[in-house]
Amino acid sequence: FGKAQVFAGKAEGIGTLSQILAADEGNAAAHYIRGLGYSQSDDLSKALADFEAAHRLQPGSAEIVFARGMIQVRRGEKDLAVADYDLAQRLAPQDASIAIEKAELVYDPKAPAAALAALNDALRMEPANPLALRRRGWIYGEGGDWARGRADMEAAANAAPDDPETLYDVAVYRAHAEDVIGARSLMDRVLRLQPDYLPALRDRARLLSDDGRYAPALKVAGTILGESSL
Repeated sequence: FGKAQVFAGKAEGIGTLSQILAADEGNAAAHYIRGLGYSQSDDLSKALADFEAAHRLQPGSAEIVFARGMIQVRRGEKDLAVADYDLAQRLAPQDASIAIEKAELVYDPKAPAAALAALNDALRMEPANPLALRRRGWIYGEGGDWARGRADMEAAANAAPDDPETLYDVAVYRAHAEDVIGARSLMDRVLRLQPDYLPALRDRARLLSDDGRYAPALKVAGTILGESSL
C-alpha cells in the first residue's frame, strides 16, 4: 500500500476515496487506504475513524488492527495500542513485525521484561530476524549484560551481512562494548557496502579527528557535506 498511502495523503486522494465511500460505505479497502492518508497528514481522529470502520467490515484483518494500534500510539493511548497489537498478533500469529513493534512500545529500561518477552516471541517466529536480534541485544547491553547482547548483535550481523543499517548498529554496539577495533572494522565494511551511508561517515570523520588525522577527517567531512545539508 506504499503508493496508495502517498496518493491517499494528498487532498485529491482523500477526496477521491471519499467519493468512493459515498457510493459504497461498505468498502473496507477504501476506508483502510483513506485512513492511511489521514494518518500521513496527521489527522489522527479521522484516521482512527476509518480504521474503526474498516475493522467493523473486516474484523479478521490483522493489518487493519495493527494500523489502528499505530494510530493509538501516536495519540498517546498506550494501553489501547497494546491491546490492538495483541489482537493483531492473534490474527497473524507468525508475523514477527507485530511483536517487534509491541516491544518498542512497552520498553522500559527500568523494567524491560515485557519488551524482552515480545522480542522473544518475535524470535520464536523468526529466529534470525535481524531487527529483533538487534533490539534484544541493545536491551541486554543497556542492562549491563554486554556479552549476551553481543551474541545477539553478532547474530544480527550474520543474518543480514549486506545490510548497512544492521551492520552499523552492530558496529556502534561494539564501540559501546569497548571493542574499538571491531567497531572500526565493521564500520569500514558498512562504507564498502554503501559509501554514502551518512551515519558511518559521520563516525569515520569523528574517529579520524580523535586520532589527530585531520586531513583524512576533512576529506570525509567534504563527502558528508556533499550528501547532507548539516
